[in-house]
Amino acid sequence: MFTRRLRILAHWIEDTVADCSAAEGLFTLTVAHRCRYVFAIEPAPAFVRALERTLAGFTNVSVLPCALAESDGVVRLSAGGITSRVIETDDGQLVPARAIDSLFVRQGRRLDYLKADLEGAEVSMLRGAIETIRAYRPRIAITTYHQREHAEQIAALLKDIHPDYHIFVKGIMPQDGRPVMLHAWMDDAA
Repeated sequence: MFTRRLRILAHWIEDTVADCSAAEGLFTLTVAHRCRYVFAIEPAPAFVRALERTLAGFTNVSVLPCALAESDGVVRLSAGGITSRVIETDDGQLVPARAIDSLFVRQGRRLDYLKADLEGAEVSMLRGAIETIRAYRPRIAITTYHQREHAEQIAALLKDIHPDYHIFVKGIMPQDGRPVMLHAWMDDAA
């Protein structure tokens, strides 16, 4: 057990982490001291400004002001108080959207750990991360509770990308039994 913990810690020290939909930056702040580099990716302009101020003293953190999607472009973002999400209507604010592949593998940036809570856009984001996932096989922690079928869709997509992923789903929404979080990893990556 102790040896496994040391191995996991050793990975964190060298890891490049993507905090997808970083919001106020709690996860980024938690891991920035324990890893090589963190990309705090956030589309909401108010959160982006706050992140830039909060993380200004970190030399190993970059704030990327964009939504994550299957491909690069522009999306509409809802203005829902402290939460925002990509929407299909004409309401909302236009923000740039990027694919994970455009931010990482196509730029020669390694990705070791991907954390995501995209208010329902997780599957789209993963479709835009296929090349990166194949190339770097990151450990993944991703929310699944926004839509009933997301846990199964995300697990199937990750297994299609690389069949050696181990999948662990945890937490249950009390009102309808939807899983809350999915973790994925490969034996040689953890």
